Amino acid sequence: MQPPSQRGGGPRERWGESPAGKNKQNKVTSAGATMKIIGLTGGIACGKSTVSSILKQLDARILDADAMAHELMQPKQPLWNLYVSHWGERILKPGGTLDRRAIGAIVFSDPAERQWLDSAAHPILLAEAQRRLDRFKKQHTEVAVLDVPLLFESGWDRLCGEIWVASVSEDVQLQRLMARNDWSEDEARARIAAQMPLAEKCARADVVLDNSGTLDDLRTQVVQAYRNLKQAESLECKARQSCKPPSLRGDGPRERRGE
Repeated sequence: MQPPSQRGGGPRERWGESPAGKNKQNKVTSAGATMKIIGLTGGIACGKSTVSSILKQLDARILDADAMAHELMQPKQPLWNLYVSHWGERILKPGGTLDRRAIGAIVFSDPAERQWLDSAAHPILLAEAQRRLDRFKKQHTEVAVLDVPLLFESGWDRLCGEIWVASVSEDVQLQRLMARNDWSEDEARARIAAQMPLAEKCARADVVLDNSGTLDDLRTQVVQAYRNLKQAESLECKARQSCKPPSLRGDGPRERRGE
C-alpha cells in the first residue's frame, strides 16, 4: 500500500476560474489561535465517510455537509422552504417531509433543475457552514474537517488550508457503488459520470488517500497524514512565536520579587 500522496500542485481552482479571481481562506483565525481546516472529498463510494470517522477518532472536529443539509431540509427549515416553494407538494411525503428520491429524479433528469438547485441552495449551505466553523473556532478547535462531496464544484475548497481526497480505482469504485446502493451497472456509471472526474480531484489535492486496500491500510495513511499536518502546524506556531517581541513572548527580562 502506498503512503498518502503529498501534492503541491499549485493553486486549486474551480473549473473555469482563474487564480487571480480566488479569495482563498487557508485558516480561520482569532486572537492567539489558529484553526486548520481540512477539506475532505472524494468520488462516490470511495470511502470519504470512513476517512471522516478516522479523523474524528483523532480529535478533529467534523463538519459533515450532507448531515448539515439534511438538518436544513427538515420541515419548515430553510432548504425545505426553498424546495417546496419551487417544486410544490409533489416532492413531499405524506408526513410532510421531503421525498429525496423524488428530488433526485428531477435534478438528475433535467440539467436546468440541477443548476437551479445548486445555485439556490449554495448560499444557504455556505452561510450555515461558515457559522458552524466560527463556532468551532470560538471553542478553540485546532483542526476542523469540512466533509463535502462536491468540495471543488461548490468552490468550498477556498475555505480550506489542505485538501484531502479519498480515492480508489475505477473498477473498485463501480463495484462498491453497485453493491452499496443495489444499483445496476448503468445506474452506477451514470452517478459516477455526474461528478467531477476522480482523477481531477486527485490532481488538485494536497493528500490523496488510496482506499483500494483494507481498513487498516487506510487508517495508517490517515494517521500519518494527520500527524504531518499537526507537525507542520506546530512548526508554524513556533515560527510565529519567534517573530514576536520578547515582551509578547514572555521571555523578556525576569525580575526578582521586590526588585
